[in-house]
Amino acid sequence: MLATLTLLALSVQSKPLVSNLVENGSFEFGDNPRPHDRAVRLGEGFTNVDSWRVVSGNIDWNGGYYRAYDGSRSLDLSGDQPGAVAQTISTVPGREYLLTFWLSGNPDGPPLKTMEVRVGKTTRRFSFDTSKFGAIPTDLKWQRHSFTFKADSEDTRITLASTTAGHYGPFVDQVEVSRQP
Repeated sequence: MLATLTLLALSVQSKPLVSNLVENGSFEFGDNPRPHDRAVRLGEGFTNVDSWRVVSGNIDWNGGYYRAYDGSRSLDLSGDQPGAVAQTISTVPGREYLLTFWLSGNPDGPPLKTMEVRVGKTTRRFSFDTSKFGAIPTDLKWQRHSFTFKADSEDTRITLASTTAGHYGPFVDQVEVSRQP
């Protein structure tokens, strides 16, 4: 009995305390009038994607036509113009966090797709070249990106913004934020 309790205690202690602070980071849930369709265009102010708000321009909420990294949906951050989405998460001021997301690009239009991720006062820029990676709708060649940031308040806003002009922007999926030890 003592050996069983010791083993149980060791297994509980060794489990990492990692949890995603971002809600609906894979954009799977929300009010989509055309489930599993190619895409639904959402303009500024829309909150159809649960836990996210379109804060500028417009975006395309991709369905099954473009293969998502995780699940069946992703976001094209350029609908017919550069767009941005945001979500506010709870953080502890002074604590470090790791933000991770997957990036690809719409295979149509100019090959270079650019974007910014803004977290509190931190801004990072990212790009994806569809011609370099050979992205096609069924294989978007998703790439993982991450960076750490230090929270400066109890509420931290995450903004994902296209910096690609016109249609056919960067695709994002599986956004995660975890507290660092």
